[in-house]
Amino acid sequence: MRRLTSGGEIDRNRPLRFSFDGRPLQGFAGDTLASALLANGLRLVGRSFKYHRPRGIYAAGLEEPNALVTVGRGEARCPNIQATAIPLSEGLEAWSQNRWPSLGLDLQALTGLAAPLTSAGFYYKTFMGPGQGTGAWMVYERFIRKAAGLGRPPKGSDLRSAESLHQHCQLLVVGGGLAGLTTALEVAETGISVILAERDSILGGAALSTPHDSPERTRRHALLAALRDLPTVEILTGTQVFGAYDHGCYAAVEEGSRPRLRLIRAERLCVATGALERGFVFPGNDRPGVMLAGAVRTYLHRYGLLCGARALVFQNNDSGLDLAADLAEAGAAVTLVDPRPDLTAEQQARLDKAGVDSRLGAKVTAAIGGRRLRAVQLEGPQGPDRLQCDLLCLAGGWSPVLHLASQAGVPPHWSEAHAAFLPGPLPPDISVIGAAAGDFRAMPDSKGKPETTWANPPLPLWRSGEGRTAFVDLQNDVTAKDVRQAHDEGFVSVEHLKRYTTLGMGTDQGRTSNVIGLALMAEARGRSIPATGTTRFRPPYAPVSLGALAGAETGSLFHFSRRSPLDGLLREEGAVMTHSGPWLRAWYFRENGSDLESATCREMEIVRQDAAISDVSTLGKFEIEGPDAVTLLNRLYCNGWTKLAVGKARWGVMLRDDGYVFDDGTTWRLGETRYLMTTTTAKAEQVLSRIEFLLATAWQDLRVQICDVTDHWAAIALSGPKSRAVLARLIGAQQAKELPFLGLLETALAGVPLRLVRVSFSGELGFEIYCPAHGATTVWRALREAGAGAYGLEALGALRIEKGHVSVGEIDGRTTLDDLGLAAMASRRKAFIGQVMAARPGLNAKGRKQLVGLVAETPLSSGGVLSFGPVKGTGAGRITAATWSPELGCYLALALLRDGRAQHGREVAVHDPARGRLCKALVRDPHFLDPEGVRQRG
Repeated sequence: MRRLTSGGEIDRNRPLRFSFDGRPLQGFAGDTLASALLANGLRLVGRSFKYHRPRGIYAAGLEEPNALVTVGRGEARCPNIQATAIPLSEGLEAWSQNRWPSLGLDLQALTGLAAPLTSAGFYYKTFMGPGQGTGAWMVYERFIRKAAGLGRPPKGSDLRSAESLHQHCQLLVVGGGLAGLTTALEVAETGISVILAERDSILGGAALSTPHDSPERTRRHALLAALRDLPTVEILTGTQVFGAYDHGCYAAVEEGSRPRLRLIRAERLCVATGALERGFVFPGNDRPGVMLAGAVRTYLHRYGLLCGARALVFQNNDSGLDLAADLAEAGAAVTLVDPRPDLTAEQQARLDKAGVDSRLGAKVTAAIGGRRLRAVQLEGPQGPDRLQCDLLCLAGGWSPVLHLASQAGVPPHWSEAHAAFLPGPLPPDISVIGAAAGDFRAMPDSKGKPETTWANPPLPLWRSGEGRTAFVDLQNDVTAKDVRQAHDEGFVSVEHLKRYTTLGMGTDQGRTSNVIGLALMAEARGRSIPATGTTRFRPPYAPVSLGALAGAETGSLFHFSRRSPLDGLLREEGAVMTHSGPWLRAWYFRENGSDLESATCREMEIVRQDAAISDVSTLGKFEIEGPDAVTLLNRLYCNGWTKLAVGKARWGVMLRDDGYVFDDGTTWRLGETRYLMTTTTAKAEQVLSRIEFLLATAWQDLRVQICDVTDHWAAIALSGPKSRAVLARLIGAQQAKELPFLGLLETALAGVPLRLVRVSFSGELGFEIYCPAHGATTVWRALREAGAGAYGLEALGALRIEKGHVSVGEIDGRTTLDDLGLAAMASRRKAFIGQVMAARPGLNAKGRKQLVGLVAETPLSSGGVLSFGPVKGTGAGRITAATWSPELGCYLALALLRDGRAQHGREVAVHDPARGRLCKALVRDPHFLDPEGVRQRG
């Protein structure tokens, strides 16, 4: 291999330093990593996935199956990037993958010795065979997971700043080759807005793979000059359109120092995505030095690189003729091998002039070598022969790139004349042109029409040799023998072939292998290729980084954090914060313990024995006012609200339309037509959205308004047997004493208006204190000075479990009122949402999972699976919430258990596979503490 002294699109005056596996190297501006590696004489660049066979660069674009590298190092590394798709930059660090301890000496290549035992489907037969059960898999899994994958995933986040753009145009042209450029120019000249997107960093497509004085290059320069002055066309280079979606929306990603996700909405789509070359299947066709002919021509004319000194071009169509002549003119010794018996006189004359040796009526049956190609075996009219060479160029025909058209709803159609899939019937808003439409060698004229078409179709030759190293899919080590084995074992449909053999399931998505694999299956079945079928294509066409898809919506911009008015003060008091939905809440307080467990136990003890406060400002709070406010509440809640007196509160439960429990909360009656509704933190936004939707659509006749005051009011829960004494120090003993259970009091503290309701979430005597957000710190400090301790979210949840109160774990969208033991709440005197559907037989059938309590002497965990015998499927139930109870001195849990209320008093097994625990628990009523409610009414 050597770099030519002139020619190509590289800038020899701008050398760039880079490294591969730590070895310092040099390339030029305009190189890709692949071309720079080849120019430095590196043929071995990677190892295959399954057998760790030495692999070299095979292609020049996104069809590259072998040269997958990791770019960068440390936490910012990015694995599995095709070297052919990486523009060379100063200081680029690249590393080979899937090898140990080094690329040259990969001990895992010993797996190739076991190739006969690891053919298609071996993982199913070996790890999940009859009689092995799960035990065998648990032994194998550790080794399989260690060997699986190619590169190591990054551990850090992508620190590049990404952005998302929305664009509109009348015509989107995908592909910057001559066909795409011609169409863009012709349409843009009429005043129609055009966006032309090209994955490559420069425009020209296949024209860049021709000599600098070729008609294609001349045509390219003319088109670029004409397009440069048109204001109606926008040209996007380095931009891959990877997906077609509904209503004319196309997704594209522009990778670079700042990735951009472009969502382009176009009235029409023009697909000019070109075609990909195929190789042949024969033993050793994966040796470093075996390359696609079109790729070799690209490296020659675009990157000024001669990929071999002794080259052999193996073709079944005319596309290898130009390459053979070009290589010979560049100084290589070239042999052309063609299974067809003759060439035209003009073709033969050109080859003779260039000094190319022709072997007609012959084919390559094997490639010979180890880490590099050394010779090929031929089979011709004169019998077998062996030729020395260091470069084998495969020209096995072309496959139009139909992925985008297929995603847009255009079915692929097999053409015998082209030996390829072409686009089927097109809708009026989509056109396919150039090589993507089957005009593989067409060069459009000034009117966008092809001057020449393929006059000599490819000979349908897919396999030219037999052997266990005759690969169909180079990336996944799928051989022709694997395809035949899939057929013999009944996996004959396209979908089954793909999954059983892993054909086309690599990062290249089978771009060079799918058609060959399908042809071999058709041959095995004795059917035509269209009768055998084809797979459809789904986005993305090429790998897209998650950072580009996320755009700027990462970190706090994606998972934003809402802070209560008490956030700063809680942090000053040593609160450890945690996320609860979008909110940051106090998890526990360091003053109560050095860690979560000790602090939670201490905070629970304070609530049970003394008095403590907790920030509950995150509850949803909505003011409802109007003559029909009570009608709205009666329709929303399953229980009745007509008799709720002014100055009183009531707990209510909402159902969804399908009869399942939606949310619960307390609503207060502030006046004759005015209410304050509170909801859970988790469902606040959903409840508000639901009510606003109903008032705007189904219930437009209701004279009622709703206002979200969640951020206006801060809320503090005061709980414990001494909580009345603490409150008395703030508002007076008389008011504190006279406030009844579920009673409402409006008063003030140091000029801060207060709304107090006597309600308990912990099971103890309790109050909820509401005040304007600006006065929250004043009220909190006053309560602390009055003798209240502080407790956090963890203790709040544990207190709820002791009392048997349902929450998010139990109201999970799959439980009914009866499941939760709340069936008596449903009113029979009024209609409410979900009433009819809740009466369905399936929601009241025997065998449903019902809320129960569990008591155990060993730890219980949320998610634990319950069973009364061997676990089958999801068992008899699951734990929804669990805690240690300092009050009762045991472990408690709430659970949903099949026919749970009938199981009280039974012992149940608790399986916790995530933690490797198995224990016993006693099933009982979920109200562990003070079931009569004496404490909270005291």
